[in-house]
Amino acid sequence: CSQPEYFPDTRKLLNSTHLLNLEIFSEQILNELNELQDHFVLVLDDYHVVHTPEIHKFINSLLKFPPKNFQLVISCRRDPPLNIRHFILYDRLLFLRGADLAFDQAEINQLIRSMENKTFDFDQIQEFHDWTEGWILGIKLFLESSRDAAFGSLRDQSDTLSQNLHYLVEHVIQNFTSEDQELLSVTSCCNRFNESLLTYLFRNLGCHRSSSEFLQNLQEQNLFIVPLDDAEEWYRFHHLFQDILRKRWFQTNDERAVETIELISRWFAERQEVEECIEHLVAANKIDSCVSIISQYRFREYNKGQWWKVVGWLNKMPRHLLDSNTDLMLAQLWSLGYTWDRAMANQLLTSLAPIIKKSSDPLKQAEFLFHQSFNELFTNSNPALAYELGNESKRIFSEDNILDARREMVLAMSQQMAGKEQEGLQALINLESTFDSAHVMHLIAKNTRIFLLLLSGDFIRAYEVAQRFVFIARETSPSSEAWS
Repeated sequence: CSQPEYFPDTRKLLNSTHLLNLEIFSEQILNELNELQDHFVLVLDDYHVVHTPEIHKFINSLLKFPPKNFQLVISCRRDPPLNIRHFILYDRLLFLRGADLAFDQAEINQLIRSMENKTFDFDQIQEFHDWTEGWILGIKLFLESSRDAAFGSLRDQSDTLSQNLHYLVEHVIQNFTSEDQELLSVTSCCNRFNESLLTYLFRNLGCHRSSSEFLQNLQEQNLFIVPLDDAEEWYRFHHLFQDILRKRWFQTNDERAVETIELISRWFAERQEVEECIEHLVAANKIDSCVSIISQYRFREYNKGQWWKVVGWLNKMPRHLLDSNTDLMLAQLWSLGYTWDRAMANQLLTSLAPIIKKSSDPLKQAEFLFHQSFNELFTNSNPALAYELGNESKRIFSEDNILDARREMVLAMSQQMAGKEQEGLQALINLESTFDSAHVMHLIAKNTRIFLLLLSGDFIRAYEVAQRFVFIARETSPSSEAWS
């Protein structure tokens, strides 16, 4: 304290030439703190750099017998090694975590207005919030680095911030070992990570560091790490920190970075987390591998009725591949069968016809013929040709999956439209009795039967079948949830 009238005896101890005894010093300063009449706040900044046990012991003494009118504020990157359970128990401790300090949209707007003579619309403020996650320093660095530039898309102007953030990241990680710096780069390639994923990566990259210890160190350092669940199993880095680390590694060791991302994709693929697998493959520009993954897993999602997941995968693919790759074109036809964009479906069928004609793959041939039959029935209203194409598809390939189920739907509805309603209904009843109630073949057959009964005006039977269908879809298995 700069005021000479405060802590006179403590000052004498500090100025003494004798070796300072911690217990005597602690007792003395506590006594003088208790003599203060005014409310005061003791602020200890960057407490995470304190490693001396005697200092922790002194602060614990201060907390054990706190002076009156006293408030302690500790700023640190990780929880300090202090005895604070008593304060937590009696609700006398306030934690402010990174999420509490992050600015929301209104606060970002207020900060920008105080620093810039500019006006920003809601979408720009929202983009600011999403990009910086409310990180105050990131916002201020961007505003300072782009002060003279016109405000457009944040991502378009991200290079103006990269250099400042690069210096910041270098400063933050300079105390890490070279091995841990590389592992930080490895981890930055993950959009999210847990101990299991890091163990897999470290082992396959020839690193001998314990993933558990490394993850614990990240938590203790509070190194821009964000927990993604209450159990704190999954984590991610702050987006800006992750981007800088990843760019830094690609610039210094591109082959190693690409190898890491391929390993991450493989880990997610082995656990059938297809969307995240594709996201990482796209980041590594491994588009051919993406196509293989989509081809491998799309029928799994179709069988569960979750065709929209495949649409999400397709949305990550470049346009030229969507317009030329057979598997991706067939995958698009599936989604168009649910969204009823018949003009686009016609275009794809026309483009695919000469490709399929040269194909020797029976599944692709059968799938294409099914989509043709679907198109003839619902677009061209030609039930006879739809029935013929459907049966030809069935002759080429049959595997009791979603292709077979949708094909039986088209065949039954073609018969109904051709005046052979009873034959179509009986074929569906036979199909239902062949498969377990949770099977996709049973579900689609029952669903189609409801539709045919409605078209024929038999509303009572349609209602009875619909009740049974809803019960099955809700109760039998998680894989049938999408049908409810």
